[in-house]
Amino acid sequence: MTTDATTGHGGPTTQDPQAPLSPEKAKAQEYLTTRAEAMTAQQIRARMRAAVVELEAALEGVTEEDARASVVPGQWTIAQVVDHMAQGTIRVADELRCLIEGRRPPAVPVYEGVVSGAAHRVPFAELVDGLR
Repeated sequence: MTTDATTGHGGPTTQDPQAPLSPEKAKAQEYLTTRAEAMTAQQIRARMRAAVVELEAALEGVTEEDARASVVPGQWTIAQVVDHMAQGTIRVADELRCLIEGRRPPAVPVYEGVVSGAAHRVPFAELVDGLR
């Protein structure tokens, strides 16, 4: 585990977003690309909305203590994962707006290390609200 220089909190080591993908990540990306290409925009939106409902159901009942507990040593807590998803969603929405407008996004692509550090100080319910 390392400490992220921008957030000051510990988390898994992050890689350079421009570095080659691991075989596992490449396989996942290929799978998602293939699935997305087979779907219409309406089907993708419907699947994303369904995924949000599934995630909210999975997070329902997670206590503050559970959210901050280290389940696997050296890996993120539930709170850190939720914070990462909320921060990533904000960035992805900005990237999509730029791409839809035919512009290159000004920031580097979203990568797995995007976190705000809020997972350590913000009540878990607020982190979950950040997903909405």
